[in-house]
Amino acid sequence: MRDEAMTQEDMNRLAAAAHANGLKIVWKTSVSFVDIGKYITAGLSGTIGKEVSADWQRWSTTPRTSAWTRDYFSKYRALLREKAAMLKAAGFDGMFITPGWHTPNFHPNEKEANELWKETIRDTKAAFGGRVGVMLDTYGFMDGNVGDEDWTQYDYYTAADDCYYFMYFIPPKFVTSQETDHATMVREFGAYLDTLEQNAGAKNIRILLIPGFFSYRGGVIANRFDIDPLDFTNPAVKEAKADWIGQADAFDALFTATRGRARIAGIIPNGYAWDDSMDPDVPPKLSIGINYRTKPAEGVITKWATAAATR
Repeated sequence: MRDEAMTQEDMNRLAAAAHANGLKIVWKTSVSFVDIGKYITAGLSGTIGKEVSADWQRWSTTPRTSAWTRDYFSKYRALLREKAAMLKAAGFDGMFITPGWHTPNFHPNEKEANELWKETIRDTKAAFGGRVGVMLDTYGFMDGNVGDEDWTQYDYYTAADDCYYFMYFIPPKFVTSQETDHATMVREFGAYLDTLEQNAGAKNIRILLIPGFFSYRGGVIANRFDIDPLDFTNPAVKEAKADWIGQADAFDALFTATRGRARIAGIIPNGYAWDDSMDPDVPPKLSIGINYRTKPAEGVITKWATAAATR
């Protein structure tokens, strides 16, 4: 549900259902800084990738003055405080408080933003009482200074209870071959995880991985976001060939490469769709998306999760 649409009753029901089934439940903000509904329409003309890129360009190049940065955090902290009270009343176990779509950058005010992030985390913890987590930028945390933001200036995430890290493919610098067989991916994921663990160790944190691998041929090493299942009239999407076994192998390789790593706190697979719709019955080309429900990857994930639960 969108944040603005979720009522206290909704939260109460969700928390009660999760706890009745022996699960913990974490709220992840779905605050967006653009009208993402328009991307559905853009999909009819095959221009989602262009729309997303243009919106990010407009948003990320808005001058990040000190006044802008302070105003942003003041407003965002007020929103989180409101949500924290509702989630606490419902009995949620955690909050994931980093905006998830066009997450703002703060260059050249990273140092000021770092302190404001720490205040936001402390304030949210006090209002909520449960675990509060933030997102580590996929490239910023891995590489440091990535041009539009200098992540070497940040350590605010050390104040959080949980640090989440999204993975959509193996970054190009770790790709050693265009082959995506299991053994090759285990080695490449291993090198990727070595870097993440080294950086996590330097800050004395543990990471919760959130992998979501596309199920088209070569998707795990594609390093591209312009193939969107909703963009079903886009020629690149039309031409993409489904590879469900490749997606399953990618998950299995990641799980294999993760074993025994002290700085990896857990893995939360991304893409369990709310239903099992599939093209050609529906227009979106879900057969190539990160959704893994009803695909072989679901069985791989179930196998590893069952093994972990019974250890």
